[in-house]
Amino acid sequence: PSALKVHVHTDDPGAALSLGTAGGTIDGIEIADMHRQTLQREERLSVGSMAGLPTLETGIVVVAPGEGNRRLFESLRATRVIEGGQTMNPSTEEIVVAVDATPATEVIVLPNNSNVILSAEQAVGLVNKPMRVVPTVSVQEGLAAMVSSEPERAADENAALAFLDRALGAARRD
Repeated sequence: PSALKVHVHTDDPGAALSLGTAGGTIDGIEIADMHRQTLQREERLSVGSMAGLPTLETGIVVVAPGEGNRRLFESLRATRVIEGGQTMNPSTEEIVVAVDATPATEVIVLPNNSNVILSAEQAVGLVNKPMRVVPTVSVQEGLAAMVSSEPERAADENAALAFLDRALGAARRD
């Protein structure tokens, strides 16, 4: 026996379920209306802008395990921290919600785990603002990227510096 975890975007969930049941047993089904989620997200964003919330040039969304890591990333000015790590990967939807809720013109996502990078990259096409993924694979790499980031700088510059920090860290380990 084998198991697969499948994530599908479709306007016809019934057809996807039929195809899945033709291949075997299905368990743990979750169906979300992304059209409704998009409308709700747009409403939240418009309410935030009407409330006069400050807007940063670059926000940073971080995936990290545990309250201690959350506080550490927040102390380094992470805009949002999503609970996640090796055995508890956040969904693409959780990343999209965090990015869209970030009061910034552009957002960088630090996945901090190789298992989270794909979800973060999938979120790029679903968010309502420019987003970049710096493919950090550990909390340590994420912290190094945070140290060089500045919310007042453009995301391109912050991401370039984070990539440089990541590359230098890899070179020091070799």
